[in-house]
Amino acid sequence: MSRGQKWLAGIGAFLIILFVGLYFLDWNLLRPFIARKVSDATGRSFAINGDLNVHLSLRPRIIVNDIVMGNAEWAREPNMAEIKRLEFRIDLLRLIGGHLSFPELALSEPRVRLEVNKDGTPNWVFKEENKDKPTTIPEVGALSIDKGNATYTDPRINTDLTVDVNTLDGQQGPESMVEVIGKGRFKGMPSTLNARGGALLSLALVPDEGEELYLTLDWEGALEPWVERYVIPYLDMVPQSLVSPRMTRADAARTISHYLAGDAEPLIVADWPEDIALLNALLVTGPGVMAEVPALRFQFLPLSGFSTAANSKVPHNALHDARALRDHVLTIE
Repeated sequence: MSRGQKWLAGIGAFLIILFVGLYFLDWNLLRPFIARKVSDATGRSFAINGDLNVHLSLRPRIIVNDIVMGNAEWAREPNMAEIKRLEFRIDLLRLIGGHLSFPELALSEPRVRLEVNKDGTPNWVFKEENKDKPTTIPEVGALSIDKGNATYTDPRINTDLTVDVNTLDGQQGPESMVEVIGKGRFKGMPSTLNARGGALLSLALVPDEGEELYLTLDWEGALEPWVERYVIPYLDMVPQSLVSPRMTRADAARTISHYLAGDAEPLIVADWPEDIALLNALLVTGPGVMAEVPALRFQFLPLSGFSTAANSKVPHNALHDARALRDHVLTIE
């Protein structure tokens, strides 16, 4: 056997031993290490109180049971987040390239407590030095939520809301139908919420300067009465040059690809997390296939006290809402 063949044989044997070792590894041994790392990064207590399992592949499936994240010291409740069961796949090839992507994400009985104190400090800012840093939103493919619950409290605006969140049966895809039912107090007024969000109907990209993009998409099936009343009639209330035909998702993805091709480092800013998720889902044109776009950066700005729709010339129209958001962000920069 030549020296080169010996090297190859040695590398092959090492990889086999490594794979076998990982295959039979008790992943629960890593729970204290993971907890320390998360606690160090967030400054909050963190624990995995149930089993941790990993099924190896290029998109490994990870199952974590009984997750608990501690709350801010001033918060009303000791825990900010609890998840009975978290199951997800992570794309290792995209992770190596610096992109966090979850082809599948399933949460069972997640409970999240969001709170702002009287000084305006939110409990989702873990460390003071990170307060003004943008939040990176990972790409999520198929999403499933079972018996989700969230609360939001802000005493400055007399708001205290509780919502239950579920994805409906048979709708765990990129356009998964999310049902939100809630009640409480919003700006001092008794409020109830009963909504379902699903297919993307329109999208707008509005730069600081230059050409704007506005797309409307075709859809199938019945829409929620609220959408029929407050969104559909206003889809074409834009400048004539920007009126969009109803497009397929594939055509919309290609149009976005062409629009972004001339921008080396586009930064997409949104004030609602789902807007970022819907854009990412739209770029996926098939299993393992996506529209060609440059490296995208996303900035999530939770703008307390600012309503995009309330400041929009045509509320709930994507173009006018995006313009209102851009104008507001430019005034605070």
